Amino acid sequence: MTARIARLSVLLARDAPVGVILRRGPSKQVLCARWRTDTDAIEEGQWLAGRIYENRCDLSPTGDKLVYFAAKWKGEHETWTAVSRPPWLTALIFWPKGDAWGGGGLFETEKRIALNHPGHQLALAGNTKVPRGVTIVPFGPRPGAGEDGPIWHARLVRDGWKLTAAGGESEYDGRAHLAWKIDPPTVYAKAAPRDRGVTLELRIHGVGEKNGPWYVMEHALVAGGASASLGKTSFADFDHAGHVVFALGGKLLRLRRPAARTLDVAAAELVADLTDRRFVARASPVRARQWR
Repeated sequence: MTARIARLSVLLARDAPVGVILRRGPSKQVLCARWRTDTDAIEEGQWLAGRIYENRCDLSPTGDKLVYFAAKWKGEHETWTAVSRPPWLTALIFWPKGDAWGGGGLFETEKRIALNHPGHQLALAGNTKVPRGVTIVPFGPRPGAGEDGPIWHARLVRDGWKLTAAGGESEYDGRAHLAWKIDPPTVYAKAAPRDRGVTLELRIHGVGEKNGPWYVMEHALVAGGASASLGKTSFADFDHAGHVVFALGGKLLRLRRPAARTLDVAAAELVADLTDRRFVARASPVRARQWR
């Protein structure tokens, strides 16, 4: 039997100790789970038999709503953007799209969403509607443009990351192990809360690895002129307590503040291992089908 491959992406709420985990694996199966970062309670919700583009997703400030861009590439709606109540994916608002240009959105506030759809792709479907008091606005000066980049970059900057190196990109080589090699890497940096002299770096080394992740990334801790890599991570950030949380494969880990300050990466603790999860069809509860 071959080893099960899983990759975790995590979105952290700005105003609450809440995160949403998107566990992908196999490639066309995604589990949505809700994570309380203060207690480490994880509620597993719905699976999608398709693809969720995690870099075009966002979590509302309280963590109560998720805006996500997804694709099945078949059926009436091949791609779409939706708003749901995680860990459930049942659409409360549903915008069909049909292609993979743009898509997704950002929560500017709990009730204001910037949607990355062009003007001709704003019609709602699935008997959904925008709730009273919720405002939908265009994302940026050219809504619907780009792929992952516009939403991903804007979300990182909003959440305290700074682009410190734009990186260099090679020509596309579809025969290579890495289709686009970024050398030197693109680097974003985020200072630890309460200025503890520790910085977390996101380093993007390439795109399109064969039998690997689409984005080849690592995160590293930097302090006092020294650095320590967390490995080939798919996510890392500071939680609400100021600890470093990160994902390697299907595992979620935490490096507490003293160890982060001394760059003792080996002291990381396991929060959860979601490697062995398998697709389960789950119906959403009534509360997940209501906009509170």
